Amino acid sequence: MSQVRNMLSLLAISVFFTFSLSAQEMSTEKAVAYLVEEQESEGSWNREKRKQTVDTLESFRALQRVRGGETALNNALKYFSTLEEDTNEALSSKLLILSNSTADVSELTTKLISRQKQDGGWGLVDSRRGAIPDTILAINALLASQK
Repeated sequence: MSQVRNMLSLLAISVFFTFSLSAQEMSTEKAVAYLVEEQESEGSWNREKRKQTVDTLESFRALQRVRGGETALNNALKYFSTLEEDTNEALSSKLLILSNSTADVSELTTKLISRQKQDGGWGLVDSRRGAIPDTILAINALLASQK
């Protein structure tokens, strides 16, 4: 009797996991479709310039993690290829994304390293001090650039 109960429990758990995974896959597919639809023609996400780099970076990373939206990923690579490196955030984002391609990122890596502040961090280009968000992004970009 306990063997039958154990088998039924195992069957119920298997059905639950199958249903949960199927629901997750559907949600992920819908999210990929949404991101692909929301991408701007030049490859970015978000028309508001102030949020564009971050939203494009995070959208790219999300699509990359779920291995979806190949055309959108390629369009984002084009966007980052032309992104001006006027801030450490833009430079780090560009390096982080282009490190996921066949692009030679050695110049970007050198440029980012040269912008490190005396205190060890990265911050606003014209600032003497580092900032935690810029430093985290720079570290992630440098790690990614080492392929």
